[in-house]
This record gives sequence, structure tokens and C-alpha cells, in this order.
Amino acid sequence: MIKSKCKNIPELDRDLIFIQSNIFVPVGSRCCEEHILDDRLKPDALNRIRPYDILKSRFSSTDILIYFDKFRNQLNSMRYFNFDRPFAMSGDDCYNLTGVTKSNFDHLMTVLANSSIRNSCNRSIRNAVGVFLTKLRLGVSNKVLTTIFQFSNFQAVSRTLSAVREAMVSKFVPRYVGFNNISRQDIIDHHSSPLATRLLSADPNSVVLVVDGTYLYVQVCSMIITL
Repeated sequence: MIKSKCKNIPELDRDLIFIQSNIFVPVGSRCCEEHILDDRLKPDALNRIRPYDILKSRFSSTDILIYFDKFRNQLNSMRYFNFDRPFAMSGDDCYNLTGVTKSNFDHLMTVLANSSIRNSCNRSIRNAVGVFLTKLRLGVSNKVLTTIFQFSNFQAVSRTLSAVREAMVSKFVPRYVGFNNISRQDIIDHHSSPLATRLLSADPNSVVLVVDGTYLYVQVCSMIITL
């Protein structure tokens, strides 16, 4: 049942459904707008597609040659790990590499949708973010990332990491990191411990911050400890 505005199913997804599931989706087939994200079908929508009817269709020699080209391009573009939609990897693999779930990864991509990251011959925007998160989680060298994600050289990995880092600083950090993204009252209501407030302050509306100063350089003579 159509529940919202309709959109045409993208050609890349029609090809993918045919290659992976042996289901032919005719040109012009439509679906609800809610099943589309970033101009691609959502993974759950892809997994729910089932054959509706068996029909005979005519394919010209040109059509067959085009599909052979698509099969070849699909094979040549296969990577060990691929973050493009739909995910070529399992949810466990995604989390093990990046430390985030598929849904969290999709949310991050919406945050970075209008960033400065661009598709390149080495990787897509989604794969660029995947490489960056893998670097943060595993701490492997750029040469190792070159092998894992099949880059042409490790300098390309370095450029990718720099591009994503700049995008994260401009788009992600202001929204989710630092004091500018949260109000004082929100800290009191959702991020304060009642026990810490009672122990350290007589005012229930005060904000108690616990700061780890392990790596903070402070001269011994200037330290004052009150018990």
C-alpha cells in the first residue's frame, strides 16, 4: 500500500536486485518515499522485496550487452569491506570495524550530507567515512588501510582521512561535542548524579563537573586541596 509520495526505484538498486535476487524490476517502478535515503533504497526495503508475478519480457541484444557490462562493473567494484548502500557487510562486521551500528552510520551520513567530502576514483563518500571510523577504532597504519579498502596508494588514504576529519570538525563536532551543543538545564536534568550533587553542593540546581586531570600539567606549589 502506498503511504506517502512515490519515487522511482533507482537504477542502481534495480540492477542490484536483479543481480543478487534474480528479481527483475521494470523501469519506472515506484515505491514510497520513506523507503529511499540518499537516493538509494534502504537495506530493510531491499530485503523485503519479493517476486510478485512471473512475466515474459523481451530483451534486445543491446539490453543483454548492457547487463553484461553491469555484471562486469559489479564484479570489478567489489571490495573486501564496502560501506556503500546497501551494506555489503554484516552488522557485526560494521561494528567491529567502526564501533558504530549500521543505523548510527546512516545517521552520521545525514549529518555529513552537505560536507566538503566528495566521491573520488578511490572511494565513495560513505566508504571515506568508513575508513575514517576504522582508523579511529583500530589505529592501524594507512598502509594497512590501503590493503583492507583497496586504495591505489597510502597517500590516497591520507587525503581521505584529512577530508573526513575536516568535515567532522565542521559538521559533527558543533552538534555533538563541547558545551555549545547542550544547555545547563539539560545537564542538570539528564547528566547529573543526585548523589554527587548532594555531596559536593548545597544547591540542587548547581552543575557538578568531574574533571580528570591525569594529563593536565599543574605546578605543585599552586595546587590547593580542600578536604
